[in-house]
Amino acid sequence: MPILESATLLPVDIQKEYIFLGLRKMDGINIIKAKELGLDLLHAAKELLDEGLLDIKHGNARLTRRGTVLSNSIIVRLFEKSGL
Repeated sequence: MPILESATLLPVDIQKEYIFLGLRKMDGINIIKAKELGLDLLHAAKELLDEGLLDIKHGNARLTRRGTVLSNSIIVRLFEKSGL
């Protein structure tokens, strides 16, 4: 039988993964789910929304066309604004 590996993620790691992976999807990050994970996404993303790098559709924050080009720096900014 193969040896399985596991890791325990801290809440901060789960939050980072949610942002990082969520912005890679077309649907983006669900604002309600983010809140359940302890993220105030609307507050953290305000400047990015104002700059046209993110938009909100159907309860999800997602990258705009312009934001897609800058996705890595947007993720870093969301981490910083979220205190991660």
